[in-house]
Amino acid sequence: MENKRLSEIDILRGFAIFLVVLGHITHISELRNYIWGFHIPIFFFISGLLFNETKYDSFLTFFKHKIKNLVIPYTFFYLITFCYYILIESHIRGEESPFKLFTGLFYGSYYDNFMYFNGALWFLPCLFSIEIIGYSLKYIQHKFLQIFLSIIIYCIGIILIKNNIVWLPWGINAALCGFIYYSCGFCCKNILHSIFDRKYLNVVLITLCIVLQTFLFPFPSADLASGKISNYILYIPISIIGITLFLSFSCLIKRNKVLESIWE
Repeated sequence: MENKRLSEIDILRGFAIFLVVLGHITHISELRNYIWGFHIPIFFFISGLLFNETKYDSFLTFFKHKIKNLVIPYTFFYLITFCYYILIESHIRGEESPFKLFTGLFYGSYYDNFMYFNGALWFLPCLFSIEIIGYSLKYIQHKFLQIFLSIIIYCIGIILIKNNIVWLPWGINAALCGFIYYSCGFCCKNILHSIFDRKYLNVVLITLCIVLQTFLFPFPSADLASGKISNYILYIPISIIGITLFLSFSCLIKRNKVLESIWE
């Protein structure tokens, strides 16, 4: 993909942010399960899609960039919300010790209520871990090997979570499971321009995705942050179908100030 801003991707981001909000406020369990099946994988897919392997001259440069864009914002918002919790909210629902919650800053994981006061922050350490793993893709030239590697990594993540072997820091368990979507985005970026401009292809993809989602309904529950995924096999196709559906919608819309501005 050319190194320029694409309105279709901004619209997809807007959809993803809207789905995250809707998925957390809805009381309809079927709708919640549907949304949670792919709303976080969309962000990982976009990150892989936008990874430019020619932008960084070394891993150190890449690492510093991710520290600036992910770790520093994570640390800032963690400390701000931690202080708010200690000063105000802990008097209402002080169920965890301040020391444990502070150490959660360094553990960087949703596991065991380390982020009890602001669970949404789990995403930033997890994305950081995915980006670090994803840097290895620039050294693998064949798409098949890239996808094969991501499947192996997914299986490792599932084994760690399902057997409760160990919950690694910085959302690594969830990152191992989510990396496959980052890899899909990385592998697809060179062919997406042909999808952007083909209206009928997008209509066909939307129709196919709706048919498949109807066939798969009701959807099994999935919570990547805590590793609570009801069906580890169906989770990947359900997520891919959801990503494809909203990507195709974004390509058909082309421009939408409301959805694009959500990301700004």
